[in-house]
Amino acid sequence: MKIKIEQTIEISGDDLAALKLYFNEIKFDDENFRDWYKSTFIACGHQFMDEKIYDYGRVETYGVDDPDRFAKDEDGNTIVLARVGDSK
Repeated sequence: MKIKIEQTIEISGDDLAALKLYFNEIKFDDENFRDWYKSTFIACGHQFMDEKIYDYGRVETYGVDDPDRFAKDEDGNTIVLARVGDSK
């Protein structure tokens, strides 16, 4: 899926001054403030979304030898509680 995102960010006052101070400490010679802000804003968004994919996209499943898949009944017989590949 492709999603085009266009957004205008307004930065002013103390926020702008603080960001420019930071930028002046870390800047590369060939990058201006506007380009740095745009690329950093996009990169941080990517990082956040990748984090959420990792947090919510990982589904833990039962493995073949997973001890949580089995239980014992009153007579000591093994009961299979979950199949291999079932979500935990």
